[in-house]
Amino acid sequence: MSNTGKIFIVLFIVLTSLSSVVAQQPVKVDFVAYFAKLIPPPANCKDVYAKADCNIPNHPGDCTVDSIFKPQTDELMQYQMEITAVSASQSDLAKKMQDPDFQKKMETMSDEEKMKMATEMQAQAMADMVPTAMVPEPPSVTAVFKSAGEMSDSLAKMGYIDNAFNDVWMKHQTAMQEHTKLLDEAELAEINKLPVIQSGEDSGPDPKAVKAVNLRKYNKKIEFENSELMKLAKVWESLRVKYVSLFKKFNDGLIKIHYGDDARNKMTKTMLGSNQARMIGELVSLISNSQNAWEEAVEVYNEKVQREKRE
Repeated sequence: MSNTGKIFIVLFIVLTSLSSVVAQQPVKVDFVAYFAKLIPPPANCKDVYAKADCNIPNHPGDCTVDSIFKPQTDELMQYQMEITAVSASQSDLAKKMQDPDFQKKMETMSDEEKMKMATEMQAQAMADMVPTAMVPEPPSVTAVFKSAGEMSDSLAKMGYIDNAFNDVWMKHQTAMQEHTKLLDEAELAEINKLPVIQSGEDSGPDPKAVKAVNLRKYNKKIEFENSELMKLAKVWESLRVKYVSLFKKFNDGLIKIHYGDDARNKMTKTMLGSNQARMIGELVSLISNSQNAWEEAVEVYNEKVQREKRE
């Protein structure tokens, strides 16, 4: 293979990669206001169980809260996709390079023709990514750009602040496991103390008495879970407030410059979109944390409900 052919293959691979690079730009959504719309962790097991869907096809006895959280998650993911949407020219370029007819045409081209075409395609792809010349931005845009940097610095200094919830969640999981173990041991000890009765050829504790012991255990587990939910909700709310404070200056500035419409450079809009996407990421994280708490609360209460249904 000639050097020109090798160069073309390299360019072909580069261009394919370039075509998948996203062109970020902000969407016209006030994401700081969105933080107020989030569903917080539950206050108690009984209330969230009443809101859960416990009629899952082919999964009798199971419950889910997906329908409660999915609308917000889907909406945020749609915004994320809009921010990171592939430009039309990049999409067209990717399709063209994968077209069998186009690939056949390349086989009949000389190295010089291939090189010329590759150069033109590279220029087209790069035009979408980096402007040929940067022009000065208005002071209002520069101020937002500066606040984005300050926001990033604050996040870096604080670390991933949602680790605060993760830490509490892990401690909570350990506490639940230990408490459940103690409840199980106490339940078994209490059942072993029940008088044995004869029922036909079988003998053992009175099933109704056993059921009563079981339900007392589940009530104690629910009581403990409720106390844990209060701790989780407190940490979750503190994180929500911190995020609002952290993102507010950048978000307010972004609104004032019409979500980047006032920016004169593609690169500026890309950076603004990238920082806006960080807000979406933290919103999704808070939703996930809350949903985990809801699902566990429903599961704990559902144990009691299922036991009540059995003799």
